[in-house]
Amino acid sequence: MSQDTLTLGKLDSSHFLANPRNFDRKLFDGVPSPPAQQQQQQQQQQQQHNEEGDVGKMGAAETGEESSSSTVAKTIAERYVLFSPTKTEQEIRQALAPVFKDQPVPQLEQFTVTVGYDYWSAEHVLKAALPESFDEVTTSFETVGHLAHMNLREHQLPYKHFIGQVILDKNTRLRTVVNKLNAIDTTFRFFKMELLAGDDDYACRVKENGCWFEFDFSRVYWNSRLQKEHERIVSKMKKGDVLCDMMAGVGPFALPAGKRGCMAYANDLNPMSYEALVHNIAINKLARRVFPFNMDARDFVRCVRCMRACLRQWRPFTHVTMNLPASSIEFTDVFRGAYTADTHRRLPLPTIHCHCFSTAEDRRADVISRIEERIGHPLQEPILFRDVRDVGPNKRMVCISFPLPPDAAYDTAPPNADAADHDDGDDRDGDGGDGDDRDGEPAAKAPKTETSSSSA
Repeated sequence: MSQDTLTLGKLDSSHFLANPRNFDRKLFDGVPSPPAQQQQQQQQQQQQHNEEGDVGKMGAAETGEESSSSTVAKTIAERYVLFSPTKTEQEIRQALAPVFKDQPVPQLEQFTVTVGYDYWSAEHVLKAALPESFDEVTTSFETVGHLAHMNLREHQLPYKHFIGQVILDKNTRLRTVVNKLNAIDTTFRFFKMELLAGDDDYACRVKENGCWFEFDFSRVYWNSRLQKEHERIVSKMKKGDVLCDMMAGVGPFALPAGKRGCMAYANDLNPMSYEALVHNIAINKLARRVFPFNMDARDFVRCVRCMRACLRQWRPFTHVTMNLPASSIEFTDVFRGAYTADTHRRLPLPTIHCHCFSTAEDRRADVISRIEERIGHPLQEPILFRDVRDVGPNKRMVCISFPLPPDAAYDTAPPNADAADHDDGDDRDGDGGDGDDRDGEPAAKAPKTETSSSSA
């Protein structure tokens, strides 16, 4: 007997408003009944389809057992087999006839089933308990370890704790349910949240793309929905490549890149993200491949010259990730004039992967135009453009991957006169993880003129 064939009567929503966490779950006890509308639909289907075809479908769907008499007989001997109340006795017998073949169909008895709160899904419970004026109920959430993150609408907020408790009850793997608030930390860009139900515990542990990540979800940015996007970008890197992750967050690009045999310089302005990044490097045993920094993103790129003094196996980067969609494009100008003429023949120019937002109808043209304005030169093919996800009305998160144009890299008159050149130090061959361990972890915070933070 499926939940889809049964309905739950409407309940008094005021009780759940007054008792959001300790509501009386016995209110959901009772005898369910099939919805009249569904009965009508099934009667219409019965008239439209061939009787023999209908019998075959019901036999498979209603019994839920293998098509053999011994299996069904054993099942009946041990427990009841319940059929949908929308079916008549004649329909059930017709459905069972092919299963029992030459044997007589067992006697059918009327049986009253009483179900309770545990039987119903979260959607059933919320539809029954919330006011009739609610045109829809929210049961979707993002899972981050033991934590469920919801994004409730304004009219649902009076019942937020009740909704959170139902989600917690119906998902036994969860221990904490939170709701996203509109307020966003303006410096580090993680959203603020409130506890709806469960433990006040935001220390999450997540495995993604072969790496473990541990962090305080209330203090850093993490989006489980971007797992495939993280994987897609990292898959473009091969062993021996070097990644410059300007807005690294807790490491969803840098650590998997390290696992692939790449070296990664990973930076984030948020001290809590940096702390989690250092910890995640340690628990994944990537200290010889991934090197953490806690600086402004533009200053981080400019200090590449200093990296040779800090890292014995320093090598120029071949990929750049910029995953701060609200302002990534603004930071692309740091690469204008970043390479001096004497490095032209010896250092490869990186491929830049820039995540950003666009509301334009032609998003590809919009993003290219904005980047070209920042770097002062046209982009060159190959340019790869990907529409990542919807983030709001007519607003999309996109990713553009392009090689740094030589005209921009070797521009002798960059807009920022103090932009540092890439050092032409050791262009060593081999895997970044095979060299000596780092001498130290640069963590100085340079004066900030334009801040960047955790990835989005």
